[in-house]
Amino acid sequence: MLSILVELFGLTFAQSLPLIPAVIMVCLSDIVIMIYAPCNDIKIHLNAAENLALKTKIRRCVLLLNGIYIILAIIQSSISNYIAVALAADAISLKVKNNKFHN
Repeated sequence: MLSILVELFGLTFAQSLPLIPAVIMVCLSDIVIMIYAPCNDIKIHLNAAENLALKTKIRRCVLLLNGIYIILAIIQSSISNYIAVALAADAISLKVKNNKFHN
């Protein structure tokens, strides 16, 4: 539910998001995603090998999204802001989920 609220908030303001805050949002989101993804919880139980394989795929996907973000930001496309918002929503959801699971 939180992810949906963050996405809706982000979609509302993505068009008017300045470049510097968007870049900061992407960088912070990348850090959080790299630290917390994948997140084991009650529904998902990964062994060490599965966790490592999934972590590798997640990092590749984040790098691909960052590449697309950079290209779109260079050509000054507002679509890049939607990538920033999506990454931020994922990062927030991961952080909240991780905090709930470990408390």
